[in-house]
Amino acid sequence: MSAKRPFLGAFVMRSHDHQILTTTYFNTDTTEPYPETAKRVAAGTEPDDPFVGSFKATWLQADGSYEVDLTISRARGSSLYRLLWSGKSGVEFQGEAVKERDFIFGYYW
Repeated sequence: MSAKRPFLGAFVMRSHDHQILTTTYFNTDTTEPYPETAKRVAAGTEPDDPFVGSFKATWLQADGSYEVDLTISRARGSSLYRLLWSGKSGVEFQGEAVKERDFIFGYYW
């Protein structure tokens, strides 16, 4: 992985039926939370873990909406999830999270 950029924000992501994730995220540039939603398009190394895999994601922010590819992975036996949001220009954001019930909680840079 590349070097970490400055902290940009935090998020809470929830798993729903039909391989859908919803997120509330906070950005250091704003005082309001914003939503993100994602649909899994390919299971990862752990098909029973709803957070692991490749997703198509859309998020809203003050200046509009954005569509990206989201990849979430986790090493076997690890409690740490790694997230990569990639757009046309490559990796846009990276993040790390931990799971509690049907949620993962994390931060991104």
